Amino acid sequence: MADRKQVIIDTDCGIDDAQAVMMALAAPNIDVLALTCVFGNATVDHVCQNLLMVLDVCQRQGIPVFRGSSGPLVGAINPVSEHFGTDGLGDVIKDKDPRWEEKIQSEHAVNAMIRLVNENQKQEFFEELINQDAPAAAFMKTITSKCWAYSKEAMKNKRDVYFGSGYVSYDAYAMAACIDPDVVLQSIECPVRVELQGALCRGMMALDRTNQLKKSHSVTVLTKCDVRKFSRLLLQSLRQPKK
Repeated sequence: MADRKQVIIDTDCGIDDAQAVMMALAAPNIDVLALTCVFGNATVDHVCQNLLMVLDVCQRQGIPVFRGSSGPLVGAINPVSEHFGTDGLGDVIKDKDPRWEEKIQSEHAVNAMIRLVNENQKQEFFEELINQDAPAAAFMKTITSKCWAYSKEAMKNKRDVYFGSGYVSYDAYAMAACIDPDVVLQSIECPVRVELQGALCRGMMALDRTNQLKKSHSVTVLTKCDVRKFSRLLLQSLRQPKK
């Protein structure tokens, strides 16, 4: 297909990242060239293992996985939070591969990204009823089980609720927009900066809607999506591997 997109997914694979990767693997118009790992939701070693598990349940073990940074490039090294459990997937996967390191590419993730982009310069790079017996569906049900359980528990005490019940899969929304631009119903275009110095915020993406940064490039920020189309892509990702 002439309109296929070749993508490299750089991720700190937590639960929403896993959903996004599975959506990309299931999309007929997406070729995943590589998965690159960085610490964040979990240590980089756990991130590597999480991505290998995603590839395994989707039977896409041929996609290379590269290890990246194990700590911040700017600022002090702080302990990884346990927002997604100690392993990034809620500590619900018990059957871990003891030889997982043998499956990680020896090339550093940064070098791999540079090489792959140079080798594919004409490409653009980005970041219903389900058969519950499908490996991908069972895997996603397992790693999201704690999120839903905690959400239901929080709703019992309204004083503890800040943004309502449910689970917001930010990375999956971004991947859906990459797979099908029609998913985006509303968006804004503006320059952004990932704030690392604490001048505007700390560790967050600041939107420059008044052009204070005087940047020449802008990004598209999704503000409203077609939930029906998003759901269709998500359900498609849970039907892996295809028989």
